[in-house]
Amino acid sequence: MDYLKSRVISDLSWSLRVASAIVLSLVASAAPRITALVDIRIGKPTFFNKQEGWAVSGPSVLRTVDGGSTWRRVKIIIGGKEAAGEIRGTYFVSAKTAWITLAEGDGLRDRLGLSPGFVSTHDGGATWRAESLPTADWFFDSLFSADDPKGSVWLGGQVSHESVASVEDMECPQRVTGFLWSPAIYFRPTPASAWEEQRLPVQNGCPVSMIRFLDKSRGVAIIGSDIVFSQDGGKHWQRSTIRSSTKFLPAVSMQFRGHAGWIGAHGEILHTVDAGEHWEEIVAVRTIWSKELGFGPWGTVHFISEATGFTLGGDGELFETMNGGKTWTKVALPERIVSLSCAEDVCWLASNEKLYRLEAE
Repeated sequence: MDYLKSRVISDLSWSLRVASAIVLSLVASAAPRITALVDIRIGKPTFFNKQEGWAVSGPSVLRTVDGGSTWRRVKIIIGGKEAAGEIRGTYFVSAKTAWITLAEGDGLRDRLGLSPGFVSTHDGGATWRAESLPTADWFFDSLFSADDPKGSVWLGGQVSHESVASVEDMECPQRVTGFLWSPAIYFRPTPASAWEEQRLPVQNGCPVSMIRFLDKSRGVAIIGSDIVFSQDGGKHWQRSTIRSSTKFLPAVSMQFRGHAGWIGAHGEILHTVDAGEHWEEIVAVRTIWSKELGFGPWGTVHFISEATGFTLGGDGELFETMNGGKTWTKVALPERIVSLSCAEDVCWLASNEKLYRLEAE
């Protein structure tokens, strides 16, 4: 009798464990819900909350306030006239703040009389103002600003100077013989302040391609295969420690949630827990995907929590993790996508002709 009782209890316990495992498996494999929003050709939509986002469509800047269901063209008005020119750069900082470069022809000249035209808005595109640049021959690739019209701005890029250094030693190709292109970051504390160049510990011939500041003091910048960090607003920069199985690839995305951060680099994913001082590879190259097809920000990574994240594969595929990047599964998509943006617990997927909304369950 005692044996039968023990056997029943044991079988019941085993059944409960199996049922629990099935429930956990179902929860872990639940697919996100994807909804088609609008048929529109837009470039790299960028969202900052569930409702507000920016995008570019041909020569126009677009903005949405209803989660991407509808978009309106934002007119760039300076001095009572609409600015014209080709959009050469878009730097979307927040739901209300954007910085745009406008140009005409190879000389990067626009009808504002600036070279190139550099303008900003801090009220969702209702008003715009012309901005200054550090030098006439300045080439910048990245920007970070405070979400404040009177706040600080950092511009990252590269400058040239005469040099006899060997171009073969440079990581990035040099454009003109006899000149050395060096990474540079310029800082402006207020709109009325002069631009100040910040000294960098890396001289690899590459531009500063990305800048992020977690607060007024802590910042991270990417320079080719190097990552640098600052703890004093960019006055001093130091090399970050990178633990990677291969040489760190050119980055396509950088995101922070508190002191935790992720960098996506064409299949490789790096993770930090100390605001960028140390980075560790959590996904090696060709682990999730290996083929790049066409143009796109392949390798873009967005985490909506410490555990749940998404990455864009090189064949327009989407992959999801629910355990901080330890394992990834392919998400079923209605078609090939070319862009990924996330805010809060929602992501937006853009194909060549349509925009989709994805809600993690």
